[in-house]
Amino acid sequence: METVVERMGRFSADLDFDSIPPEVISKAKACLINGIGIGLSCHDLDSARAARQIIKEFEPACEKGANLLADGSLVSLMGAAFANGVLFHSRGQEDTHGTMHIGTMVIPAALALSQWTGASGKDLIVALVVGYEIAAALGKELTKLTTPRGFRASPIYGIFGAAATSAKLLKLDAAQTADALAHASAFAFGTTEAFITGTMEIFFENGLASRNGLLAALTAKSGMPGASTAIEGVFGFTRAFGDTNKGMERLGSDLGYHWEILKVTFKPYPTCAFNQSPTTAMMNLIKTHDLKPDQVDSIKIRMSSYEAKYPGINYTGPFSTHLQTIMSTGFAMALALKDRKLHLSDMWRFDEEILNDLSQITQVVADETLPNSNCVLNVKLKSGEELIEELFISPDFYFYDFEQAVDLIKTIHDETKVPIRTTDNLIQNLRNIESLDSLDSFIRSLKFEVRA
Repeated sequence: METVVERMGRFSADLDFDSIPPEVISKAKACLINGIGIGLSCHDLDSARAARQIIKEFEPACEKGANLLADGSLVSLMGAAFANGVLFHSRGQEDTHGTMHIGTMVIPAALALSQWTGASGKDLIVALVVGYEIAAALGKELTKLTTPRGFRASPIYGIFGAAATSAKLLKLDAAQTADALAHASAFAFGTTEAFITGTMEIFFENGLASRNGLLAALTAKSGMPGASTAIEGVFGFTRAFGDTNKGMERLGSDLGYHWEILKVTFKPYPTCAFNQSPTTAMMNLIKTHDLKPDQVDSIKIRMSSYEAKYPGINYTGPFSTHLQTIMSTGFAMALALKDRKLHLSDMWRFDEEILNDLSQITQVVADETLPNSNCVLNVKLKSGEELIEELFISPDFYFYDFEQAVDLIKTIHDETKVPIRTTDNLIQNLRNIESLDSLDSFIRSLKFEVRA
């Protein structure tokens, strides 16, 4: 009987550009513009600067390697995957599938290896689709088991996506790709405690998952075999992370039939994925009622149980890091009310009294009847009046196409001072990325002056 990694390895090795539906190719390009565009906007954030400084000092490359985006330095292959992965994740506005931010791990590995191998635009698209599908095949079934145990979905599943993407660009066959995925299962890691403490581990987790996924593929390429029962074995991945090895026949069974990349969402605001709908609901109330902070007595948001109980969502302060404010639904409500916008630069306003007061009168309530991404916002005014905004949305509410992603990136680049020429160059190249015979000059062109 075919094991999970064997099934996934076969899908990955067999997929080619001509067999991918046009809508999937379009979504992959949207993921690219969102992922790289968000990444470039993070050039000045502390975690991104720390990651590139580490790699530039300890893993520089003289002749062959891969480039750090924005900075432009040539560094080691795996160093680029790591530092660019941290870069992509530092804003907290990356793409999302369930609780995973697949693009922050798959795209950096793909860009680094595309330079190293001389891959074409079509090669990149196929490799990305493979990575998104593999990570999502695992995460969509297992996250409900692993997240309550404290394991973070992005790195523990994203590493499989990075490994599959890397295996595809390295032209590994089905058996070698299965080995790469087996190694990825052994290299997987990541916890959610940082969401409580507000410390910076989570930004580096995704960079390491990108790097380690690439390493898993290189290990397989070197001839090192991996356990065929790495996922479902008695002491395999699902038993270790999810305390079960039941129902494993479902994992990857619909690969190539139901395309999970089409379910990837994008964030209009630089805050946790679970705060997008509450923020949208609050913006609706503000627009409809010209709502002001001094009118508000209390705020209650009903969200799905899974979202409401996620670490950091119900935290209302005191705040000391921007990760705490990115995760806090209360802080998102406060910023929306006070500023009528959410910009990442505002996430450091820890000591602003009105923001802290509004955060502390916000309550998140778990509602078993609400599906994910839906919410009911109840704002009680000091006058005694209650304003209610119900956001009952279809799954495609945040399914941006390429042009919608372009509009989002232009807005973010204007906010973060990314040069217009860099933004225009990125958009122009990605519109027709499948026509590029080589990606090296395109990747090297994504450079502008950044702080050391």
